[in-house]
Amino acid sequence: GRCLELLRIMPDWEKVNVGEGELKITEETELAMQLFEGKCRLVANVMRAGWARGRAFKNVAREFHKTFAAKPATTAKEFVPDIEDCSVDPYDWVLRLQMMALTEMFDSIPRDMRTTSDQIEKLSAQRSHRGLELFRPEIELQAMIDGAELVMKTRDQPVEAKFQYDSVRAHSSENEQAAVKALHTVLASFKDDLMLKPSFEQKALVQKALGILLSEGEFLRLTQVQVQTTEDEEVTKYSPTNRQDLRAAFPTRIEEGSKKSKDQMPFELELQYAVITFTFASVKEVEKPRVFIAGKQQGWRVHETTMLKLFKSLDINTMEALVRDRNVAAMESFKAFREQIEKQAVTAIDEQINQLGEHRKTTVAPDHCQCLSKFRGLAKDRTPKVDEIKSNKNTHYKKLEAYEDITQAYKDYVDDVLKKKFEWSETVTKRAEKAEEEVTTELKLLRSKINTFWAGHEGKVTGEAKRQQEAAQKAEQKAKEAQEKAKKEKMEAMDAQGRAEEMRKEAEAERDAAKLKMEQAQKDATEAHERADEATKEAEKKRVEAEDLKKESRAREKKAFEAEAALNRKLEAVKKEKAELQKDSKALDKANADLGKAKADLEAANTEKKRLEAAFKKADSDLKAAIAEKRRLEDQLKAAE
Repeated sequence: GRCLELLRIMPDWEKVNVGEGELKITEETELAMQLFEGKCRLVANVMRAGWARGRAFKNVAREFHKTFAAKPATTAKEFVPDIEDCSVDPYDWVLRLQMMALTEMFDSIPRDMRTTSDQIEKLSAQRSHRGLELFRPEIELQAMIDGAELVMKTRDQPVEAKFQYDSVRAHSSENEQAAVKALHTVLASFKDDLMLKPSFEQKALVQKALGILLSEGEFLRLTQVQVQTTEDEEVTKYSPTNRQDLRAAFPTRIEEGSKKSKDQMPFELELQYAVITFTFASVKEVEKPRVFIAGKQQGWRVHETTMLKLFKSLDINTMEALVRDRNVAAMESFKAFREQIEKQAVTAIDEQINQLGEHRKTTVAPDHCQCLSKFRGLAKDRTPKVDEIKSNKNTHYKKLEAYEDITQAYKDYVDDVLKKKFEWSETVTKRAEKAEEEVTTELKLLRSKINTFWAGHEGKVTGEAKRQQEAAQKAEQKAKEAQEKAKKEKMEAMDAQGRAEEMRKEAEAERDAAKLKMEQAQKDATEAHERADEATKEAEKKRVEAEDLKKESRAREKKAFEAEAALNRKLEAVKKEKAELQKDSKALDKANADLGKAKADLEAANTEKKRLEAAFKKADSDLKAAIAEKRRLEDQLKAAE
């Protein structure tokens, strides 16, 4: 009830000023448009919430329809004049917005109230015939058809929008800065695929800056930008492919020391002396992807356009039951628009399949793909090597895996998106199913071609290797025969030389043996001499170490004596201190403790002294043993000489 009261106090249809011949939107007109847009959204949302409660909402729904006061094009033109050859003026915008609201209002009606023809007929029948008068053929349905006609009339036509420099700066004290901010906002409202999708905060400024009205459910994609300077009248055209390209067409000036934000940076282009024209194309429900993204559905989309929502809500049978014989022209237009949408969707699917085929040809097909261009050229001149085949085959199969991911992504898109969005169209659904079969079949054929391609090259390498092996075996057999023949001839020559040659060899062998014995004796004597020298060096080394140990022992002994003397002095001092501090019990205990510690240090010093004496004795013994070993080795050397 509160929503109904709010709806009643919103402005009704009033005549607005949109200019004559050329679109001109005043603040008053802009406010009226915003209020009408809010009214449409409110009605659509309240109707959806109300019908969720069931049939009890039908009487309230009738009041909402009555207050909404939908108007066909002939009546709407009396309030909002139509500017010829302009598809983004308030007249077109109002009819499309009204159509979208009515479509959502019909879609929110419970399914069980529009199952049979009789139920559907009640939705459009007059109250005198116990009807609800919700979608009357000559009013609500005609308004929906009028909006659809405008959409279908302009969907294949380019939309041009000029940057309105004077408009965006007219109500600002900082004229130039207002224009700069407006252009920054326009550029920021483009997505990476160049779809114009301003946020709620951006929408009002973008519409004012471009002089157009954007409708919900209608999508525009930028195709070209023209910049003409009034000074030299030179026209520069840009055809950007993404948002980065578009930004590059409008470079900004960097002002040293400036603290301006990104959307305040001035452009190199002097906006007051330039005419900027943006050209858009209407985006259809189905289109081919601009780029392939393997494993994702971002490459293929179905856009929720106004026409798609209309046909999802209203099928042929429902429309016939609503219209009956009260508006035959509307029914014929509905069928024609439906067929046109289906035809465009089927054409788009054909383009998607063709694009997949072209992508398959350039990236994976063995006879045409770019990744094998060098390999194919090499294979014409000679048989490729095994490592060349292996390397290119691995690269090729990775490309195949990537294409398989793309194919699977397309099949997922068909199942999860395309079929569901077009479940109302048997024509599009059948084409989608056929497209799935086509990509599956092409993938199987592609795998077979790739396998055959590499099997052929691997077979050539195998045959060449077999021929080379046979030639090598023949050469090896000839070499063996020649070797056997040479061996036989050698044996015959040895027999011919006789016993004399053998006796000569035996004498030479004995002489060589004697020579070897003499050389061995000399070698043994040399080694013995070297060992004696090494033993002498080792003995000398041990003697030096013994001397060092002896010196170290003496030094430690000296330190021990000094420590003992220090301890004795400390002991005397402690005794003296003990005598002096006998009267003080605490001091006496401390002295006793120091005395005990001194005794322990003295015992440790004595222990260290004994250890050093033992080490000295051991070092002296090692020195004597080293001297004895040296003498023994000298005697052995003399014996060897």
